[in-house]
Amino acid sequence: MGNCECITIKGITNLPKPHRKSQNVNIRIFLAANPSEFRHRLERELSCCSGLELFCTGTGISDLLSGIGRKFDIILIDSRLFYVISGSIVGNAYELIANIRKTSTIVPIIMLGDGTVLADRIHALQSGSDDFLDWEVGPEELEYRIKNWVKRARRQELA
Repeated sequence: MGNCECITIKGITNLPKPHRKSQNVNIRIFLAANPSEFRHRLERELSCCSGLELFCTGTGISDLLSGIGRKFDIILIDSRLFYVISGSIVGNAYELIANIRKTSTIVPIIMLGDGTVLADRIHALQSGSDDFLDWEVGPEELEYRIKNWVKRARRQELA
């Protein structure tokens, strides 16, 4: 991956006050994925990309929905995600995308899932996802897709 230097992965409970840019971190990524091998692989791969700061959560997403587009530069969502409010399952990955889109149309959303299932890709795009990538996406491709989507979104914010 380009210019790798490891960063710290923070649990969502340690989320600092939102900021757009700091000296070493240019892109704040929110990863919504239940604990799994896939999530841990993404955490490892993205932690070595210069300029990326990753925040992860699984089921406890509800308190973040308000203003999520202002807190993060891009959102990655695992298509298998289910999230919980007060102990009850209330939504899946597609519903999470739709809820985010109610408050933010600019923040890029990439869903990651089984790229061979056309219905899943279409459903993600209909829900408001900007892109759909296979779970097996390579780390370098993912890094550059993240950077390109964020660059476009920042240009759109300035317009």
